[in-house]
Amino acid sequence: MRSPKTAAVIISLCLTAFLGMATTAKTATVEQTTQAIHQKIDITSISNLDVAKQDEVICSALNLYHEVRGQSEESMIAVAMATRNRASKKHTSICNTVWEKNQFIWTRFGPSRIIPTEVAAWDTSLKISVEVLTNSNMIDPTGGADSFYSKKLNPRWARKGPRIVIGPHVFVSIYPNTPKDEG
Repeated sequence: MRSPKTAAVIISLCLTAFLGMATTAKTATVEQTTQAIHQKIDITSISNLDVAKQDEVICSALNLYHEVRGQSEESMIAVAMATRNRASKKHTSICNTVWEKNQFIWTRFGPSRIIPTEVAAWDTSLKISVEVLTNSNMIDPTGGADSFYSKKLNPRWARKGPRIVIGPHVFVSIYPNTPKDEG
């Protein structure tokens, strides 16, 4: 007979293996997801933007929808700004920032779980994403933060530097501002 501790370890390993296989097999790519959004969701509110900017807005809106849906507009703007700031500091796109490995758990889901189902929450996420990504003069409530975490946590990666609390999240800067290579 196994001890409860041994049984718990075995169960944990089995779940980890199962979840790892499940998420790896069904993970949606950014291309699949933005294409599905274009096909399945009304995005006429952003049809005035070029297709590349539409995709950036969609990636940002998906991140808001899955990370801060139902929270205050201030919290949603802060998350969108932190994502924009990180993309800017790393000289990459919003989509690459959102889909970067191990950044946001929801990006591991299959397309059917990523596509928004709550219309009002999606519309709010889309509206805020458009505002943040098209208004370069917008005031950044995070003070330039590029990362955030729940107030309930104390991650090792966020233990240095100033913190700004907005809603249920703490915003920090962990990436340096580096000049973009001209080469």
